[in-house]
Amino acid sequence: LLPSAMPLLPLPALPAELWAIIHRLALPDMRPSYEAAPAEALSEADLTRYLQAARDLVQVCRSWNALAHHLLYENVSVNDRFASLDAALDPETARHVRRIRLSTRRLDHNAVILRRCRQAVLIVQPGFKNLPAAVSQHSLINSRALFWAQSAPMQAVRSFELLESMLEATPNLVHLSLSTSCSYFEPRETLLVPPLPNLTSLVLSHVRSFYVCPFFDQRPQLTHLTIDSVHIKQGCVPILPSLLVLTLLSEPVTRVVPFPDILERFPNLRELEYDVRNSIEYPGFFSGTGEETMTSLLCVRLRASTKGLDRFAAAHFRLFLKPMFKAVESVVLDGPNWDAAWMRRDWKAYQRLSDELCARGGGIAVDLG
Repeated sequence: LLPSAMPLLPLPALPAELWAIIHRLALPDMRPSYEAAPAEALSEADLTRYLQAARDLVQVCRSWNALAHHLLYENVSVNDRFASLDAALDPETARHVRRIRLSTRRLDHNAVILRRCRQAVLIVQPGFKNLPAAVSQHSLINSRALFWAQSAPMQAVRSFELLESMLEATPNLVHLSLSTSCSYFEPRETLLVPPLPNLTSLVLSHVRSFYVCPFFDQRPQLTHLTIDSVHIKQGCVPILPSLLVLTLLSEPVTRVVPFPDILERFPNLRELEYDVRNSIEYPGFFSGTGEETMTSLLCVRLRASTKGLDRFAAAHFRLFLKPMFKAVESVVLDGPNWDAAWMRRDWKAYQRLSDELCARGGGIAVDLG
């Protein structure tokens, strides 16, 4: 016979991390895809169902109540219930937030939550059917940085219209990052970029030329620029005496590093970064006696985006021994793909460059991060 009352067994003394895993396994179908498919849109319905399931776990016991607190705030949405969210996100709670679904209209609310949730790994900007009302002019005068990403081709034109409003509202930007993963979208006639007198850092990633050129119409006083080298070759970028650091993008297609254009457009450049897979073939350009010299270039970062660098590295090492680069003091091998295999094959080229840089007071550094 079974006893009339079963004694309550204590919960196993498991680490909090394991209990959190159990929580996640308990609601795999309702939980907004966070690790599984981070690019998937997080809808309000998904979030509501997930939060209800997480609240049910809170009722199991006191221990689960405390642990489920992490689950409840892993995914948050900036919506009409902002006041409640704002009150709940004290510093201890905010550190649990990993994914944020932004509001399409309350940019001030977005800014509050983004500043508070520094551990977030994914920011979702929901799509919109109708363009929100333009942001009032100069309404975000304290904003110093803007990161803008576009992924849905059907919304690209509307997104750039909203971007124009944002740029008008943030006249004191210091850093602007604009990227898109759209392979094609119907271009507008132009992108209207207002004067941004304080802009010193600009990142343009996978952006078409007709949207790149307007950023340089006002001749910004940039010190840092990240851009696809093809835009420099096509003449989108004017002469920028203020530029100190240039990062060239080339993924997924390799390019020719446009050294003649770099020499002409950025006379005071101090640091250059590019992918070691890129070509450096300019017949006759590097064969001079040093009349064309990058006198200000002190550091070159060779980025390794892939393994198997044996066939690329030596040519770049020999390049920086030429008279044109006699001011270079340091070469940084950037990325975890710089392993020992290439060094064994190209040891002579590596050692010769290392000796030359040491004589100039510098050397070769490796940054595996």
